[in-house]
Amino acid sequence: MKTVPVLRKAISVVDALGASGGGLSAKQLALQLEIPPATCYRILRTLSQANWIREGDRGEYLVAFGLVRAARACSDVDRLLLLAQPLLEQLTEETGLSAKISLREGCHAVTASRAEAKRMNAISTPVGARLHLLEAGSAGVILLANMPDAESRRILGSPPPKHWERNDREEIEREIGEAEKSRVARAFGTVHPSIWALSVPVALAAKQTSALTIVGWPEDFSPARQTTLQKQLKKCGKAIAQLIKSESGKESQ
Repeated sequence: MKTVPVLRKAISVVDALGASGGGLSAKQLALQLEIPPATCYRILRTLSQANWIREGDRGEYLVAFGLVRAARACSDVDRLLLLAQPLLEQLTEETGLSAKISLREGCHAVTASRAEAKRMNAISTPVGARLHLLEAGSAGVILLANMPDAESRRILGSPPPKHWERNDREEIEREIGEAEKSRVARAFGTVHPSIWALSVPVALAAKQTSALTIVGWPEDFSPARQTTLQKQLKKCGKAIAQLIKSESGKESQ
């Protein structure tokens, strides 16, 4: 995949300054990152003008509030995820299954938080795991079901390479339609034969719908148990939404 070299250098400068704690000089950055000095100075000037970095009293460069402002939306979501974590862990205790919250980033579903089942063969998804929505199982389906039709069609029209060679578009569209009506999505062996999952939507913040998912083995989702699992999942989703609404109300006072 092609990238923009100078932009990659600029990102490395911001990462280095963020990790440094006390700031770094232009010379230190150029040497540490192996960036030509002239290029490094231009990057620093550009980032300074955008208020992403600032120059300190000793000529060192530090992260500035402009970068904090740009990242504030992610920071707010991270705070809400921390609030929801105890409820996620409670869901795992009640069901005996691993639980996770996935966020949409463009065409992808990203695992933002998780709670692992306390058993030897629990299925685990690392935080930060990133899958195309069409290949993210029930989490992908529920996220697709909760976006505008035009956006959903756009994603269906640009799948990962060879996706439709092993999947049926009409079946995916049917699953999305059912999830939109029932507010629950199922992936019983559709991504991996031995991995089954259920997902419901949760609004973490304005314009930020997430997927709350429980994951286990086929024997965990016996027909007799599926109704109970759906109720437990929806109950947890409702509790998370109420907690976040209550927290938002406190902030507005």
